Amino acid sequence: MNKFTLSILLVSTMAITFPVLANKQDGNHQQRIEQRCAEEPDRCEEIKSRFQERRARMQAWCQENPQKCQERKARHAQRRAWCEQNPEECEARRAERQERHQRMRALCESNPERCQAKREEMRAKRQSCRADPAACPQHQRQPSSN
Repeated sequence: MNKFTLSILLVSTMAITFPVLANKQDGNHQQRIEQRCAEEPDRCEEIKSRFQERRARMQAWCQENPQKCQERKARHAQRRAWCEQNPEECEARRAERQERHQRMRALCESNPERCQAKREEMRAKRQSCRADPAACPQHQRQPSSN
C-alpha cells in the first residue's frame, strides 16, 4: 500500500472508531463524576460544571484545530489500547496521579500563595514552550506499546 491509501484507511478507521470511543468515554466521565460526587458531596455541582466546561472547551478547540484534534484523539486511543493491554499498570499509574493531585491540593490549601506562584511559573513555561517547542523536552506520559 502507498502512503495515500494508508492515510485514507487511517482516516476512515478513525471516523468509525472515534464515535464509539466518544460514547465509551462519556460513560467513563459520567462514572468519574458520580464517584467524585460521592467522595465530595459538598463539591458535586462544582465538579459537574467543571466537567461540562472542559468538554465545551475541548469541542471548541477541536473545531478550531481539527488536525491537532485528530492527532490528540489518536494518541488518546493509543493510550486507551495500552491501558486495555496493561490494566494493572494503568490503574497503578492512575492511582499514583490521583495521590499526587490530592497531595498538591492539600499543599495548595495550606500555602495558597506558593501554589499560585507555581501555577504562574508553569503557565509561563507552557507559553515559552509554545513559542519555541524545540527548546522544551517532550515528556512521554505513557510508554510505547512495542
